[in-house]
Amino acid sequence: MELKYFEYDDLGYSQYVVYPGGPIRRCYEESLITIVRDDPSEESVRAILADPAFAAMIEEQRLILNFPNPKEGGWNAEPDGYGLSHDADIVWKLTQKLFYFPMPRFMKFGVPPSNPGNRWHIMHNARYYAGVGGGAAIVQSLASIYPINISAIMTVGGGLGPKAMANSVCSPVAAALWNAPGETVNFFRRLNECDTEMTGGWCKEANPAQRVIVEDRPGATLDGGALVWAWENLFSKVTRINADFYGELEERIVKADYKYYVVHEDENVLGDGREHTWFEYVPQVVRDHPEKPAPVLMFCHGGADSCGNVANMVRLDKVADQEGFIVVIPWSTSKWGWNQNMLPEEDDDIGYLEKLYHYVAKEYNVDPGKMYIGGFSNGCGTAQAFAMTHPDMIAGVFADNTRSFQNRNTMNFHIAGKRKCEYDYRMPIWYCYGSRDLEYPVVRGSGQQEQYDFWKAYNNIDIKETPYKSVSDSYGAGILGDRVEVYTPNPKRPHRRYVTNRFYTNDPNGWNLYNYSIAFGKGHDVNPEECWLAWDYLKHFRRNQDGSLSME
Repeated sequence: MELKYFEYDDLGYSQYVVYPGGPIRRCYEESLITIVRDDPSEESVRAILADPAFAAMIEEQRLILNFPNPKEGGWNAEPDGYGLSHDADIVWKLTQKLFYFPMPRFMKFGVPPSNPGNRWHIMHNARYYAGVGGGAAIVQSLASIYPINISAIMTVGGGLGPKAMANSVCSPVAAALWNAPGETVNFFRRLNECDTEMTGGWCKEANPAQRVIVEDRPGATLDGGALVWAWENLFSKVTRINADFYGELEERIVKADYKYYVVHEDENVLGDGREHTWFEYVPQVVRDHPEKPAPVLMFCHGGADSCGNVANMVRLDKVADQEGFIVVIPWSTSKWGWNQNMLPEEDDDIGYLEKLYHYVAKEYNVDPGKMYIGGFSNGCGTAQAFAMTHPDMIAGVFADNTRSFQNRNTMNFHIAGKRKCEYDYRMPIWYCYGSRDLEYPVVRGSGQQEQYDFWKAYNNIDIKETPYKSVSDSYGAGILGDRVEVYTPNPKRPHRRYVTNRFYTNDPNGWNLYNYSIAFGKGHDVNPEECWLAWDYLKHFRRNQDGSLSME
């Protein structure tokens, strides 16, 4: 591991940052733990790192740690008025400093590396806080008042003051509280809507990620052993997705849970002379019946993400367990972003995905007519690029949150046009977009409009003119579908509302071949229920050997 020191003139504060050893870019998901202590010395940091079990965990779990340094006199957590105290705001800003540095290509955020030629990337849903003494009060205050991107906290001592409680935005944050005052414990129980007892504490029955663990440990401090305990009992089990402004808690999987995945890291087996990395998830029902051909769904990560990010964020494994299909999660050749426009000077990611499909088809008994592809953000654009250039291989697309298609003078569109001239293909599309993403509401000239008009034309669906200004009765989707459905698909999260606009082809069969769904409250993320919605739609389509589609 490596310990670095940073000073920030604009804030007048400093912090230490710890990175795990080895390559910066790995296929596993990184996590950030912000550790707020009362002692600003380097020795206090090294004392925590000296614990052998914690040092090993940093390397194994790919943990990045930042240690904000207090001024003389320590931290003050109690707000003067509305919002955070000055010191709590400083801790938040010091943590944000890790995410805004010059980046290669299109990205503008990332943890500053010791090697300037590359960047760490920590997802918003894998960030945690720990604190002791005055630092514990700071952490508890942040969780109460500004919980954005805080999945869980672990504190030793501390205690929330009346203003920190009064200023709460009432958004759940999972908490492990050692030696906390009773009022603080009760506050976090209410915050997480706990209604059920669990080992060591309480949780919400409908969402066990909303939990509070309480322990009385006289004389305890925030050392390496306490942080190992926090990881094993809480941090590794809870994630915060961007389902609304403050985010919502869900269950998490980490590297230790990848035992159900086959991890191919830097393997040169696809025949292109390059090393590639991908995850495969083969559910038990498929392993138990190898004689039965299984469908395959490949899902491409967003820009700067990794296979581990997708495994935790999308949770396709849960759907695969019930529905019996193989999941493949590839990592882009650059280990950063996908070359979705097939630029000749960049990696041939589309060729890589084709070879990966063929490899999986040789390794497992797959159903060649039921090969699907999906993706998020940059990966969503890549999934659509692969479908349009390989329509004979793909039976449908799960597309989530992107704004591609604004430049059609690219190789993927050239190939798509050529393939379309060879055979009049159709391509089922399930698309989902968040109402807090950049192009909501959809208006004329946006990437959303360019995208859905392309697929409507591709599928022989009437194209109606998208207005320049959003129409109130369109639910922000630009154009109302031939059929509009308003629903809440997740019974355990009844507040998550969706509107799906279904569009039907003018072909004699009149099939529903394009769907534009709005997830209300969602930012740039994938809600867990969306993979269920997509699969429930896609699984009915089969690509026949002659290029045509059939429905089952």
